[in-house]
Amino acid sequence: MTGPCIQIKHGFITEQEALDTDTDIIPKLHQERESNKFRQKLQSSSSHIRELVSRHLHIPESDFFLDEPSAWIEGAFNICLGIELNRERFPHLPQTALIRFPLPFNIGEDFAPGAMDEKLRYEAATYIWMRENCPNIPLPRLLGMGFPGSQTDTTYTSADSFVHDTLSYQDQRMTYQMNSILSMDDGVYQLTALVDLRALLPHFFNKESRNGPFILSLPDLHASNIFVDADWNITSIIDLDFAPVVPVQMVHVPYWLTNQGVDQIRGPELEIYKQQYDDFVDILEQEENRIARDHSYSQRLRQEWETGRLWYVMALSSTNAFPSIFEQHLQPRFFEEDFETHVQGKPLPRLWCEDVDSFIAKKLEDYEVYQDNVRSIFAAAKAEHDASQKDREENKVNQEEKREEEETSPKEEGVEISVDAQSNVGQDLIELL
Repeated sequence: MTGPCIQIKHGFITEQEALDTDTDIIPKLHQERESNKFRQKLQSSSSHIRELVSRHLHIPESDFFLDEPSAWIEGAFNICLGIELNRERFPHLPQTALIRFPLPFNIGEDFAPGAMDEKLRYEAATYIWMRENCPNIPLPRLLGMGFPGSQTDTTYTSADSFVHDTLSYQDQRMTYQMNSILSMDDGVYQLTALVDLRALLPHFFNKESRNGPFILSLPDLHASNIFVDADWNITSIIDLDFAPVVPVQMVHVPYWLTNQGVDQIRGPELEIYKQQYDDFVDILEQEENRIARDHSYSQRLRQEWETGRLWYVMALSSTNAFPSIFEQHLQPRFFEEDFETHVQGKPLPRLWCEDVDSFIAKKLEDYEVYQDNVRSIFAAAKAEHDASQKDREENKVNQEEKREEEETSPKEEGVEISVDAQSNVGQDLIELL
């Protein structure tokens, strides 16, 4: 790794790596600073936090201890403070508990006020629903929750409106993310995929499936969040953040079965994934037969592969891989084999907005400003690092000079006595010397 680096959540990143990232990296470049500020805010609010714990658990503040800041646990979206409880006096409570705060700078609270409240409310609702409907699944006990202000929500009543809003999110990302489009060809590539995905909505979500069913989904369900025992039996599933209720068609076989990215399942990897897909569905069918379910998810999942809806849903669910997914798996179903997006497909982005050429040109200007902003952040970080390094070197030189002076200065014989010059005893000693 060469050049100046900035610490982000899971390591360090160079200026070139930041510029090569197709997501908006700027918030991540400020994460460490924002994290320290939020931690300081929590430390200064410790008395208020203790009051909250006392009120929610209905116990005196003298009967629990908050962990020291060094023991706090910080993840991608939350920071957790451990609580040690006095079970001798309150046996109905656990020995330990956690109070969890969303990290506002990672949730988008600055540009979407209320995002923290929404996250908390839906996560708490997920815990409550699973506690009532899936009692055999081990979950943390939800001891209390609260919000600083009012909340808003959106409840979808049809699959169409859900998918339309998902596509609208991509429209908003294109419009407002400074580095959403990297070149003219990239703009055509992405906008063509969005136009095609919107046009194909009636094909993959017909009127029979428009009104549900709707089921709880775990969008962050990957291998790191599934705990197993020595025999590979699943014992726990963690991380219920942002768990939504979605149209049943949006729940699909995981793309990561072969340890490939969602846009890397092509060629030989597609054949390997197809085998894993079939094995997954076969096992699901065995479980359905064992518990005698009155509906078959396994049959639906086989249809997903045959119809291609699997890839449509994966494209909807991906922030930045949707053009590749469309090109690799959906485009061949509807266009000739020699179809090229930048040739035959070039007129399609004109259906995304009026005067799309001006839009893409404006996005390329935004991208230049974005790159300048990233470079400025790294330049400021380098200047701060250089100044700090200079201070350390100067301090080191000063300490060495001081040590040399002490070593070379003549030593006077006698005894050094520290006294209080204000006392008579001290004055007597001084006169005596």
